[in-house]
Amino acid sequence: MTGSIHKFAVCLAMAGMLAACQPEPPAPTETSESAQPKGKAEKATEDLSGCAPASFNGRARMGTPVDQIDATGPDGRRVIRPGQMVTMDYLAGRLNLVVDGAGNLTRAYCG
Repeated sequence: MTGSIHKFAVCLAMAGMLAACQPEPPAPTETSESAQPKGKAEKATEDLSGCAPASFNGRARMGTPVDQIDATGPDGRRVIRPGQMVTMDYLAGRLNLVVDGAGNLTRAYCG
């Protein structure tokens, strides 16, 4: 019985030493995307020249119902609704329109 207690104590000590050797996760930096809240105006500043007609002004269209936006890129357009899963494929000429729950534009970007 004493031998099994001794083995248990040794295993417990080794587990503690191994846990102490684990690296700490990096602290979030100010430049990380998750640390910077993005407002509607900041999101609209992305360059849309490769995927939207020259007449489309993303910043001016923020808050507009997506049904009233007729812009389409050379590779089409995609409307992304809250909680909707989207593929990660990148099409430089595709106009992505992100909308809120009411269907109003909150972000426009190429890809």
